[in-house]
Amino acid sequence: MAGARVLLVDDDWLSRKIYSDFLAEEKHETVTVGSAHEALELLDRQTFDVVVTDLVMPEMDGLELVDRVVLKCPDVSILLLTGHASVDTAVAALKSGALDYLVKPVSAETLRLAVRRSLEHARLLRENKDLRRYLRLYEASQRLSLCIESEKLGGLALDTMMAASRSVAGWIVDPRTPSGPPAVVRGFSEAALPALGDLSSELLALPFGSNGMVVEPRPSHWGPKAKLLEAFGRSVVARGDVRGEAYSYFVLLGGPNQDALRDDEVADLSFLRIQIGRALENAEKHLGAKRLAYLDDLTKLYNQTYLEVVLNREIGLATADESRVFSLLFLDLDNFKLVNDEHGHLNGSRVLIELSRVLQRTVREFDLVFRFGGDEYVLYLHDCGSGGAMNVGKRICDRIARHPFLAREGLTVSLTASIGVASFPEHAKTREDLLRLADQAMYAVKRATRNGVYLANTIEA
Repeated sequence: MAGARVLLVDDDWLSRKIYSDFLAEEKHETVTVGSAHEALELLDRQTFDVVVTDLVMPEMDGLELVDRVVLKCPDVSILLLTGHASVDTAVAALKSGALDYLVKPVSAETLRLAVRRSLEHARLLRENKDLRRYLRLYEASQRLSLCIESEKLGGLALDTMMAASRSVAGWIVDPRTPSGPPAVVRGFSEAALPALGDLSSELLALPFGSNGMVVEPRPSHWGPKAKLLEAFGRSVVARGDVRGEAYSYFVLLGGPNQDALRDDEVADLSFLRIQIGRALENAEKHLGAKRLAYLDDLTKLYNQTYLEVVLNREIGLATADESRVFSLLFLDLDNFKLVNDEHGHLNGSRVLIELSRVLQRTVREFDLVFRFGGDEYVLYLHDCGSGGAMNVGKRICDRIARHPFLAREGLTVSLTASIGVASFPEHAKTREDLLRLADQAMYAVKRATRNGVYLANTIEA
């Protein structure tokens, strides 16, 4: 705890001398000022770990200084000193953001202990903040690794990088066609897309650093074609590699007059860039595997074989992480036989293909849709409990009911679906039981109302 930087604010020079001597015994570097205004000016130029301020001072008192410091330097711990103690003042100080309230005269040991506590408190807050940050990165990495659809990974990757950099716009350049339209774009109008394509080649010529990124405070420095980007306060270009070959370029832009990226944000982006590369490599490998064994011939969705693989994998991972949850939706079209009878089996197959597209558009990039057989489908919802799964099921029912099937064939076929929901580990902890319970819930809908969603635990045993 020694070696902290302490700013001591007191209009009484003797108090400043005594308290700075107390803190010097703990090897703290103490800077003293005689007014709140001097303190605020100093905080604009220098960084401190602790601010110790008197309550009663001319022009601006300690409570107002606490309010200003909290806004200016939220990570600084604040101690308030006063010779006029009252419960109301103490409460006001703590509500304003002061960590502690000490009554003058303050002994050397009391002050030193208060500073130690404030430094320990700041350390714990930093650790907690870092843990939350690492957890966000871990969750983002999980989402990326679970997105095994190559065509969806670009959008998820760009959204993830933009969130990590507090960016409001960005695009991905396909390195095979750098001057063409962006592969994925966020935050730009369609009118701007040709200009983005023209600008991409210029950006790819930038010297990328060892972390695979270029971070610029002002995009206008990129070159004459970057006039389009001058409204943005900062920019990042990130390049990723798979087996030594460049695969994508992420161009991320902050909002107008936005501050520069912090060091931790640059580190996060560099980490995510690597995770995106691995996710893309996994998606490429999986694409080959799908073609060989896991793809339904008709709908091009995953088949029942791959459903078993996914469930076995996820249940296995859950044994090491008890916080892991997911849900299954078992879906069956209502009265699908009538479609085949009235419009023929060829049109019936077209309906199943249309339904597959509706389902894929309704769930997230990292959720999975399977054709179980016939007109039965299973949806795997990652990190989604029963409540969220029920909402997804209702949304799917609504979209199916509103979708005009076979419109391209000049027909208008209206359909509904019955859906059963089972969640891990809430309802079952084995693949067989999850599928059985979701299937039973679906059949309960069939027997009751059709065009609805039932939860597994609402079924009578």
